[in-house]
Amino acid sequence: MRSYFFTLLAFCFFLSCSIFIDGYGEYQSAKKYYKNGNYDQAVFFASKSIKNNFQKKSVIELFENAFIKSRNNYKLKILDIESENNINWPNLYFQYSGLQNLNNELRSLVSFLNNNGNYRIDLAPFDYRQKLDTISFLAADFKYLKGLKHRKSADKDSQKLAAKSFKAVQDFVPGYKNSIALYEETRKAAIITLLVSRFDGDRNIVIYLREEIINSQNDYSKEFLQLVTRDQLGSIINERNLVDSGITENKYLKVATLSGANHIMSASLNIVHRPTETILNENIIQEKEITVGKETYLDENGVEKTRKKKEKVTAEIKHYKKSAKSILTFSYKIVDINDSKILFSDIVKEKEKFFHEWATYEGDKRALNSKYSTLIKAKDRFAPSRSELNMRAAKRIPKIVIEKLSDHYN
Repeated sequence: MRSYFFTLLAFCFFLSCSIFIDGYGEYQSAKKYYKNGNYDQAVFFASKSIKNNFQKKSVIELFENAFIKSRNNYKLKILDIESENNINWPNLYFQYSGLQNLNNELRSLVSFLNNNGNYRIDLAPFDYRQKLDTISFLAADFKYLKGLKHRKSADKDSQKLAAKSFKAVQDFVPGYKNSIALYEETRKAAIITLLVSRFDGDRNIVIYLREEIINSQNDYSKEFLQLVTRDQLGSIINERNLVDSGITENKYLKVATLSGANHIMSASLNIVHRPTETILNENIIQEKEITVGKETYLDENGVEKTRKKKEKVTAEIKHYKKSAKSILTFSYKIVDINDSKILFSDIVKEKEKFFHEWATYEGDKRALNSKYSTLIKAKDRFAPSRSELNMRAAKRIPKIVIEKLSDHYN
């Protein structure tokens, strides 16, 4: 049992030391990627491990094996693409780009080992830049022609596909022909205008949510989505003198039509609040035997000796736990104005909790264990109000909703 303990201790010591060796973590990641068949990542992590001076034969071999497998995978994909009647030039470009990145890493590692290492890599890097330059124009033209094809249809979905194609052109040849101008043209034609109606629920919270959702649009969400703001609604009503005819912001369908909106977003907020409660556990007895000094005694042979003097001490604990919780459920849907069809709906649920604990005691403080020794230092504190808890949870909702809307519309 004793030998097992020391063996285990030595193993733990070796493991802890290994973790802090430069490059060891990258080596472990490389092995994991290799095992899972992700040879690209295995190559890059093995290379990083070696450059961090974790230079062992096993890492060099791992790099070489992963490189060969990754290179072969790219070459097989290239053969498949080139054998097609209509070659997908963008896809072919990405395969050669992957090969180039792989060889760039090899070239970098060979240079590093020539200057800093005891090992050598038995592989020669190859340069595919000339091939990439040739394919890049074919790939750009491939995407450009696809954009022109989608552009012929006036519907928004086709215009969006056209815009994405013209945007993709820039990945291969920036500014190819008039692709930038065509991207802007088709993007604008594809934009969906979304009227955000008033939300149902706690007035303060839903006003906040509505304004934040409108104002927190990111660049990604703005590409094909335009939100009609509250100010814009007011301007539409005032500019067209619609108040006298009984049209207000609540007349969403009418205002949406006048504003050129395509879709309407409606939402409701449900709040479940658990009020603050305090739970008290009392009569918790703590006992401990402590050393209070030394005493002398005579052993069985009458010899005077010294030993520790022990004493049992006790304390009685009162343990307090205070908690509160709010759960906000935000349900929303997007409706097409033309046919009232529900296009998208979702629910976002956010929770906010408050928890605090402390303790008091009577008796001898020395009897307390580490837990209660810490808790007696804490004091009672006020729990946040219902509105505070609700708002903390609400603040996380707009970003989530905008991301979901962006994914839906893009």
